[in-house]
Amino acid sequence: NLVNKALTERKITDPALWQTASAYLHYLRQNYPEASKMASNLAQPSTELIKKQALLIDCLARLANTKTIDQQLENDFAIALQNKKQPQYEYDNYGVFSRSLTTLAQKYLQQGNLAKAILCLDKAAETTAANTLSEFSASQPDLDALLQLADKADRTPFERFLLSDSRFDRNLILDIQGTKLLRNQQYDAALAKLNQIAPEYWIPEQKTPDEEAYYYDNFDTFTFTCNFDNNPTQPDTTQKQCNKLQFVQKVVSLLHQAQSNKNQAATYYYQLANGFFNTPFWGYNARLWQGSLVGSMGTAGSYPLNI
Repeated sequence: NLVNKALTERKITDPALWQTASAYLHYLRQNYPEASKMASNLAQPSTELIKKQALLIDCLARLANTKTIDQQLENDFAIALQNKKQPQYEYDNYGVFSRSLTTLAQKYLQQGNLAKAILCLDKAAETTAANTLSEFSASQPDLDALLQLADKADRTPFERFLLSDSRFDRNLILDIQGTKLLRNQQYDAALAKLNQIAPEYWIPEQKTPDEEAYYYDNFDTFTFTCNFDNNPTQPDTTQKQCNKLQFVQKVVSLLHQAQSNKNQAATYYYQLANGFFNTPFWGYNARLWQGSLVGSMGTAGSYPLNI
């Protein structure tokens, strides 16, 4: 009532500001058509800051009042969120920027568009939620759609906004796909995906001591115990290290040898058994998880995924 009275009597120096306030109050009351009407017809003159604030309220109202997200709404979100303060890490994500993108992600989930939901959550620094969707919900077609966005040359303004500085680049998405295939024992298909990854992806990054402490247990290093020859009756064999690509290359090689040489198959299968026994993290995607897999599993039904 106070805001409406001020707008009616016009005893104010900045009507656009009060219109934006009115639009926001209508949005909070879930009167989305009125919120959008007030936000999209600002009095002149209006500052750029107020215009963007009003546009964001308009976007959120239109989002709440529609079943589908069209390209115009996406691009308007990109404009409205431009220059908003972005979170620096997970749990720094309680601001307008992150909450708006999380709201968008929920709508994408309702529409079945997991690719854009993952990108929105990751941009919002809802890292665990993005990881959880990638791991437990995304199918290979969903990841193909994500890869298509990462490879797309003629991106829309919204796609450029989402993918700018995104960790979900081509290499990471291929790694996720290869990891899922590996866990499903589709070794040739997994190798085909992992072989497409740029060689420099597998080189561990040099970290400062503080960063190493943050990523506990060194789970974001790409090498792990990888020993296919260890035999309890021959304990003098040495432990080796490999990355996921090297592990799958060895698995595929041994499988093909076993299949083409039936007389020696038992030897090759025994090597495979040793390989899996000695590599407990063979399917672990550290850059995807950035921490504990088990810790992430508990969030599958929590906000913002509990729609």
